[in-house]
Amino acid sequence: PMLTNAAFLAAFEAADANTLPIASFSHAALCRMIWLYLRSVPDRSGGRKKAVDAILGGLKKYKEACGHVFHLTHTYFWIQMIDLAIHAPNPNAVAPAQTADGEAAAG
Repeated sequence: PMLTNAAFLAAFEAADANTLPIASFSHAALCRMIWLYLRSVPDRSGGRKKAVDAILGGLKKYKEACGHVFHLTHTYFWIQMIDLAIHAPNPNAVAPAQTADGEAAAG
């Protein structure tokens, strides 16, 4: 079953590999996590840094807890791409879609 956004972020932030196994943390899950953090920022200029720090710090903690390598450059690239999509002239046109298994995927 698909985790709600709140449960997904809680498991991610807690580096809870039981609720959010590394095997299910796909590229779509990475994009979902980034999208959720960046969409929660009401003020792009002031809040974006806080969101980016949470994304990078959280992903480093989660990956290390699961015994995987954290890739800063790869992650930062996707933060930039998703941020650009969110602030496109019509952000709803690029909102994450649902995959067959219910996981949010990058549009």
